[in-house]
Amino acid sequence: MSIAIRVANVDDSEGIAQVCAAAFSELEERQRIRVPIADIDIARRMVSSKFTEPDIYRVVAESSGIVVGFAFLDLREDIGQIGPIGVSPATQSKGAGKELVAAALRHADKQKVPTITLGTGAGNHLNLALYSQMGFACLALMAAFTGDKANYRPTDRIIRSMAIDDVDQCVQLSISEHGYSKGAEIRQSISQGSGRVVELADQITGYTTGINFFGHSVGRANDDLTALIATAESYGKPGFLVPASNNELMRWCLGNGLRISYQAILMVRGELPKAVNSYLPHI
Repeated sequence: MSIAIRVANVDDSEGIAQVCAAAFSELEERQRIRVPIADIDIARRMVSSKFTEPDIYRVVAESSGIVVGFAFLDLREDIGQIGPIGVSPATQSKGAGKELVAAALRHADKQKVPTITLGTGAGNHLNLALYSQMGFACLALMAAFTGDKANYRPTDRIIRSMAIDDVDQCVQLSISEHGYSKGAEIRQSISQGSGRVVELADQITGYTTGINFFGHSVGRANDDLTALIATAESYGKPGFLVPASNNELMRWCLGNGLRISYQAILMVRGELPKAVNSYLPHI
């Protein structure tokens, strides 16, 4: 099978969505987890957003004129992020995934992006080996938590929807606690209606772009994160990600009726981000 890698265009949207749904449906079956973008309608919405958002590099793998793989490189923030990456089940283990990631990395190098992250399932030893060979290092083991709403209600903090006037404070919080800005995701969460903030003594001490697999959250303390988790309407599947190194937050989730549904590894190439404890990442 001959596979060509090229920059994607909007006409590839449906082909990418079909590959995405097929690839992640196969992952669902193999690992017995629920991945939202395995649903074709959700996959289509995700792909559409990647073509409307600025500073996203899009690349596809093509065989006989048919899209068989894709990768996105998000360059909206100080740190680049590769993902999602998908290869059709019939084309997997033929080198397409490696070539897609390599193309994304070449573009990032041209843009002089100092740090690139990506995520992979903790049980996917083939991806772990591949990304390690491509210069990525393991940054964090993460546990995806899901379940009904946590058995907890915060009493000392106010949780409310994020407003446009909150953006600067949230960006500064991200920089101070995480080491870099997440302004694009913060602004996008307002337009999507998923952004929320935590206030303590009239100060924003935490925020989330969504307590789910695709959102991230930052707090000055774990109490800010537990307030956001406890007041979320739902967590989706496979759930929101918690760094396994945050023992306090792991125990809180387990002690308040939530369960681990999936494990993932966050990997990094280049300069290491600032170590953060009160943070919920996404991949």
